[in-house]
Amino acid sequence: MSRDASPDEVFAAVEAELPPGPHDLLIYLHVPFCPSKCHFCDFVADLDTADLRSGPPIRARYVAALQSQIRAYAPKLAAMGYQPKRIYWGGGTPSQLNADELVDICRTLNLSFDMSSLEEHSFEANPDSLTLEKVSRLVAEGVNRVSIGVQSFNDEELARAGRAHSAQDAVDAARAIRGGGITNFNIDLIAGLTGQSDDDLKYSLDTCISLEPMHVTVYNYRPDKRTVMGRQIKRGDRPTQYVTSMLRAFDIVRSRLTAAGYEEYALGYFAREGKRFLGESYYFELTGDYIGFGSGSVSILGHHIASNTHKTFHRFRDDPLTFESYGRYAPQRFELLTRELRLALLMWNGIDYARFERLFGFPFATMRELPAMRRYLEYFENCGAEFVEDSTGLRVTDETKLTAHLRTYEASHLYTAGARQ
Repeated sequence: MSRDASPDEVFAAVEAELPPGPHDLLIYLHVPFCPSKCHFCDFVADLDTADLRSGPPIRARYVAALQSQIRAYAPKLAAMGYQPKRIYWGGGTPSQLNADELVDICRTLNLSFDMSSLEEHSFEANPDSLTLEKVSRLVAEGVNRVSIGVQSFNDEELARAGRAHSAQDAVDAARAIRGGGITNFNIDLIAGLTGQSDDDLKYSLDTCISLEPMHVTVYNYRPDKRTVMGRQIKRGDRPTQYVTSMLRAFDIVRSRLTAAGYEEYALGYFAREGKRFLGESYYFELTGDYIGFGSGSVSILGHHIASNTHKTFHRFRDDPLTFESYGRYAPQRFELLTRELRLALLMWNGIDYARFERLFGFPFATMRELPAMRRYLEYFENCGAEFVEDSTGLRVTDETKLTAHLRTYEASHLYTAGARQ
């Protein structure tokens, strides 16, 4: 990917290939702040803790930069026929911002875009920083879904994981969400966390179910040598996690949630009454274009990808309009596709060929026999994946998807070292 592309350069390249609109658009908003650096989290492992815990002056400057980017990009996107269909706040922890900052960002979005086609406006939060005031004010600005990162309802487990909240904070946050007028909310949990007993996991699941979220997302713990927990495992201070124990943990998850009326519609994604998370389908099902606002965000627009990294929110604060990296998808630029391909293969319904060509601008068949693609599929086969392919797409069987997914956590460094050569 090239470096430092101006928005004029990127949008001109997109517009040159884009057919007449309208085009559905996901808006992603990235907030790079957290109350602490969790011991298990690899999303922010490369950021300094001091940056994550930035105080009000730095957060205020970041919010101003985010608003500047929204105001500058929105007219260009509208001129190309893009209409927001979903909004998704992630990070980091969006609820680290105060209520006024959140409302200011929402109002900037609502003034900059035509929101008449919006179906879902989803907001991520941590229990320790979500209040009834924030929920009520977000609802007034159009937010209709909240996801709270609980991870566990066991206080000892939360402390070992480096979380900044208690189990009671999580219960209070769920009540604040309902009190603020949102019934469609999600709770995130982690299964197979190192040191987690079956009883710990069952207790967290049962407590979660008692709060009646419409959606539950359960992530398998993935050891990462960059995290505190990963280093502790390497030193022998924590027990090593094996695929067999993680599979047992997920069996508990499935049996508990299914019995409570939740349907697993994607790996680790459980919904009641059809309340699926619409926003992430853009990533996992290759369903549409999206624009990322903020540092640590990625945009895919008309066969082009542009991004800013997690590590450079200071650069973004000072220059919010320039994309840090940019490129056009092509079969030979396989490294640009690996994230989306992995999510499609292991998380949802596989690689749909029609969606693939619409999103990336060329048929899957043109890179099917490239050495990099063969190595990529062999890697997943070595992790236990069995593929089914027909004229519509390529999928991993339901029977092998979970095992392959978990084994990629153990073997991913082997692929990274070889697949891009």
